[in-house]
Amino acid sequence: MARRCGIFDVHYRQDVAIFRTRLHWISLGLFLLAIMFILPFVIKPGMLSTLTTMAITIVGAVGLNIITGYCGQIHLGQAGFICLGGYISAMLMHHFHFSWLLTLPFSIVGCVVVAIIFGLPSLRIKGFYIAMTTLASYFVITWVLMRGGSVTGGAEGIPVPLPKIFGLAVDTPVKMYWLVMIITILTVAIAMNILRTRTGRAFIAIRDNDIVASHMGINIFKYKMIAFMISAAYAAIAGSMFAVAYGFIYYEQFSFMSNVWYLAYIVIGGMGSVPGAIFGVIFLKLLDYYVVIAGNFLGNIFPTFGGAAAALVGMSFGAVLVIFLIYEPRGIHHKWDNLRSSLRIWPFPY
Repeated sequence: MARRCGIFDVHYRQDVAIFRTRLHWISLGLFLLAIMFILPFVIKPGMLSTLTTMAITIVGAVGLNIITGYCGQIHLGQAGFICLGGYISAMLMHHFHFSWLLTLPFSIVGCVVVAIIFGLPSLRIKGFYIAMTTLASYFVITWVLMRGGSVTGGAEGIPVPLPKIFGLAVDTPVKMYWLVMIITILTVAIAMNILRTRTGRAFIAIRDNDIVASHMGINIFKYKMIAFMISAAYAAIAGSMFAVAYGFIYYEQFSFMSNVWYLAYIVIGGMGSVPGAIFGVIFLKLLDYYVVIAGNFLGNIFPTFGGAAAALVGMSFGAVLVIFLIYEPRGIHHKWDNLRSSLRIWPFPY
């Protein structure tokens, strides 16, 4: 990344640093203060709920980006692992009265174990075939949860009690927003640091050329499995937060199209980029939010367009995905990097 004159690196640790100047750290601090302590009090309750859902979705999308964007393995079962993570937390809270924080490690371990079971056969193949096997994991997980009887709630789902964090009840939308946002910030920071390590560089090498990576001494299967496990852990965290944020979990909340949406988040935002996953979620979630509002508005003006909201959501999603694939295949993050580089050397942006 280009920087102003006089700012240069003297060792590798500086070269791979996420934030390289004091201005970057100050800007990050001000941004975090704004989204934590200003934003929740200046927006409408409906938008606050959307932002909470957006933060949960970001965790799942970042996890998917690790296996698909960085390691290059097409994963079409992320929604199934998010569903499983939510169910594990919900079952422990509902049946055994565990605190939410205590259920979180059980949820992560459960999803990682299931990822290992499905990963052992599926990660030995690649391309279209791995996409189909990961998609099969989604259907197996949801089928088991649907047929779980009183343990999983069966077709009726499970109610989830309000979480308590160190004795403090998370009983308002603002408190829930804070809880979800803190965990989202931590998970994003962990992901960005993982990808700066030897493991992250191995992921990228496998994505770029697995044959060359193998000749370089990288254990292809081992690192694919690690990426799959990390993705499942992130899905578990997202599902666990989803369960407590909504107060109820039901397998049909995670439809097949959820897998497509998650893939679209990282494609539109920018594959192989943690900020890209964030950009993709924000863009598509806001698009979904405002398209529904526009559809309802049109339905009130033109009663014959009563189903306009659902139709507009589907049409806009498809249209945006096609436009990005044609005109900006590297995603929003690539465009943002270009814009930032141009502004840095303005008025000579060439």
